[in-house]
Amino acid sequence: MADSKNSTQVTINDRFDVIADEPLPEFDCGSALAYRVRHHRDSSLSLFGLVCDPRLPIRLDKFSAISRIESPYLMRLNDWGIADWPLSNAQCPILVFERPPRGKLFGSLDQEVEPRHEDSVIQHVVQPIYDVLREFREIGVAHRNIRPDNIFIDGAAEGNMILGQCLTSSPGFEQPFICETIESCMSAPSGRGPGVESDDMYSLGVVLAAIITGEVPGAGMSDQEILEAKLSAGSAALMTRGGRISLSMMEGLRGLLNDDADERWTLDDLGQWANGKRGSPIQNAPPLRASRAFEFAGLNLFNCREVANAMAKNWSQAAAVIHDGSLDGWLRRALGVSNMVEAVGIAKTDLTPNELENDDIVVGRVCIALDPTAPIRFRDLSVTVDGFEGLLSGLDGDRSILGQLSQMLGFNFVNFWIENQSTSRTDLVERVRTLNQLRDILRRVAIGEGYERALYELNPNMPCLSPIIDREYVIDAAQVLPALEHAAARRTDLRALMDRHLAAFLSTRFGGLRGGEFRNMDNEVDPYLPLLAGVRVLDLLQSSTQPVHAYPELCKCATRLIGPSIKRFHSRVTRKRVEEEMQRAEKSGILAELLDAIDNPVNLSNDARDYDYAVLEYGQTIQRLRQLDMDRQNRSLIARNLGAQVSSVISGFLMTIVSILIVIYYFLIKS
Repeated sequence: MADSKNSTQVTINDRFDVIADEPLPEFDCGSALAYRVRHHRDSSLSLFGLVCDPRLPIRLDKFSAISRIESPYLMRLNDWGIADWPLSNAQCPILVFERPPRGKLFGSLDQEVEPRHEDSVIQHVVQPIYDVLREFREIGVAHRNIRPDNIFIDGAAEGNMILGQCLTSSPGFEQPFICETIESCMSAPSGRGPGVESDDMYSLGVVLAAIITGEVPGAGMSDQEILEAKLSAGSAALMTRGGRISLSMMEGLRGLLNDDADERWTLDDLGQWANGKRGSPIQNAPPLRASRAFEFAGLNLFNCREVANAMAKNWSQAAAVIHDGSLDGWLRRALGVSNMVEAVGIAKTDLTPNELENDDIVVGRVCIALDPTAPIRFRDLSVTVDGFEGLLSGLDGDRSILGQLSQMLGFNFVNFWIENQSTSRTDLVERVRTLNQLRDILRRVAIGEGYERALYELNPNMPCLSPIIDREYVIDAAQVLPALEHAAARRTDLRALMDRHLAAFLSTRFGGLRGGEFRNMDNEVDPYLPLLAGVRVLDLLQSSTQPVHAYPELCKCATRLIGPSIKRFHSRVTRKRVEEEMQRAEKSGILAELLDAIDNPVNLSNDARDYDYAVLEYGQTIQRLRQLDMDRQNRSLIARNLGAQVSSVISGFLMTIVSILIVIYYFLIKS
C-alpha cells in the first residue's frame, strides 16, 4: 500500500509523500503524530499525515464509511496506507488529511481563548457540528473524539468550526477526563467501549462550555479531582462554574451535560435548540445527598456513587465496612433510600456460602448495587459492559490483570450488572453471549487460544503483535507470509516461525484452518513436532493463494529451524537423500516441497519399518554370536559330550549289527 522513497520520506499509494523531517506538532492527535504531506501532482494542496502507533488498534473498519461523508465541517480523509516509517524503524499506518486553514481552536486543554458570543456559538459551532454528527448517525457510528483541542477553524471570516478526525485510535481511548461522562471516567480508557450518540452529546457540551467561557473546564485539576467534582456536584455544575452564561446557553449546556444518559439531549434535541426552539432551562438534579457523610478511606462521602467509586479505588478496605454493617447503617439512617438498601442486601446475601466468603465477589457486587450505571469493577479493572474487547487491547499481555479479567467474567458480574439496570436493553442478550465466549476462550491454555485468541477474535482492527514480525503491520492473513519473508531476510536470531500471537491471529483471520493444526505445537516430548507443526500451518497459508508465491528467505529460515529433525531418519542413506531434497526445496521457496522432503509420511514409515527389521536382525545376529562365544569357551566339555554321544551312537550301531548277525545265524542253523 505504501513504499519507502528515502530515509526522510515515504510514499503513500504513489500519490503522497509524507516527510519525516517536517513534523507538524500543532496537528498531533494523541498517539498519532503529524507530518507534512506533499501531493505528487498538485503542490497547491495543503495536507498533513498522521502516523499511528502500530501496536494500537485504529478504526480501520470505519475508514470507508467516514471517508464518504461529504461535509465541509469534518476533517477529510484523503487516503491512507502502511509504510516503513523511518523514525520508528517499523511499519506504521499513515492517514492523509486536508489541513484546516486556521489551525486548532484550542492549542491545548490549558490554553485560554477569547470567549465567543452566543449567536456565534450557535451559528459557527453548534450548527456545523450538528450537521456532521447527523452524517455520523446515518452510518451508525459515534465520533468519540470530540474535545476542545480537536476542533479546527476554517478559512472563512466568521470562522466556522471543523470537527477533527476520529480514526487514529479506539473510540474514546484518548479522550481527556473532562470530556467524558462519569461512567467513562471511571472506566479504563481502553475499556470505554465503542460509545453511542449520547457520549458525543456530552463531549460537545464540554466543547461549548469551553468556547463560551474561553477556557476548558477543569483546567488545572487532576483527573481524580475532575471525577470527584462530577460525582459530588454534577457535570453541568462543574462545566459552568465561574462562567457568565445566558439562560439560553445554560439550557443547552444542561441538556448536553446531563449525567443521566436517558435524560441527556439527543441529536434531535440539539438541532431544535440550534434552530431557535427554546424551553424552560433543564434543572439537572444533583445526586441525592445524605444527611451525614459516610467516612471511608479518609474520605467524607455523601452519595452512593461517591461511595462506590471510593470502594473501587480502595478495594482491600471495602469488605470490612460491608461486613460490619457500617454501610447498611449509613444507607438506612443517613440516606434513607429503601430500594438502595434492598439492592445492597441482595448483593451481599444472594450468594452461595463459598461466594459469600470471597470478599472480591462481595465488594464487586456491592459496587454495582450502589452505582448500577457505572462500569463493572473488580480489583484493578474497570470496564463498561461494551468495553471488554477494547480492554483486551490495552492489557499488553499483563498476566495478573488477565487473571482478574477471567475472575470478573467467572463471577458473573455481567449478569448481576444487567439485573440492576433500571431499563431493559435488548442488545444485552447478544452482549452476554459474546462475553460468555470471551470467558471460555480465556480459560483455554493451548497455543492459538487464551488471551491472544480473544484479543484477535473480538478486535478485528487489531494488528498482529507477534515479536517474530515486530516491524511489520499485519492486519490480514494474506500479509503474514510476506511479513515472515521480510523478518527472515532481516533477522538471524529467529528461533521459531510461529508463536502464541501468530497462531491466534491465523486462527481468527485464516479460514483455511480446521482447528487441529496447532495441536502438535504444544508437544513437550518430541522437540521436532512444534517446529514442524508451525511450518505446516504456514504451508496451508501459502498453498491457499493462487498463484502460489515463493518465499525463499522464509524457506531458508525454515530449513535451518527444522533441519535437526532429519535425525528422525535412522538410515544414513535416507538422511543424505532427504538433506539433498531439502536443499532443493529451500531454493524453490515452496514450503510444501520442504515438508515433503523432511516430513513425508511414506519416507518416515519406510524408514521406521527398515529400522525395526534391522533391529530384529541385529538382535538375532547378536544371539548367534553369543552362542558361538559360549561354545568356544566350553570346547572340552562339548568334546566330551560329543564323544560320549558318538560312542553311544557307534555302540548302538555295532550292537544292532551284532544282533542282526545273531538273528541271521540262528535262522541259518535252524534251517
